[in-house]
Amino acid sequence: LTRQAFYDILDYHIEIFTQSLGLLELDLTVEQEVKDVIINQSLHRPEVGARLLEHKFRSLLKIPLGHRLAGRKDVKGTIRASVAGDNKIKFFIGK
Repeated sequence: LTRQAFYDILDYHIEIFTQSLGLLELDLTVEQEVKDVIINQSLHRPEVGARLLEHKFRSLLKIPLGHRLAGRKDVKGTIRASVAGDNKIKFFIGK
């Protein structure tokens, strides 16, 4: 798969996840740097193709955000995923 194919697949996963968050009245914005981190961590084993990308999407974005939102029933609004200086994905939740 090409690098662009990885970005296309990642964008598709983000779109589906964003739609499901919309049911909870949440809007997810994922910055380009976040996508770059996920893609860069997914390209080192080309033999597994998009499977590693899907794993990295879940482990770096989906699961940590779920943990962040767990137990917070009144969260509504926009969530912005961005990259901190240490190359870690951070979530900023606003109204």
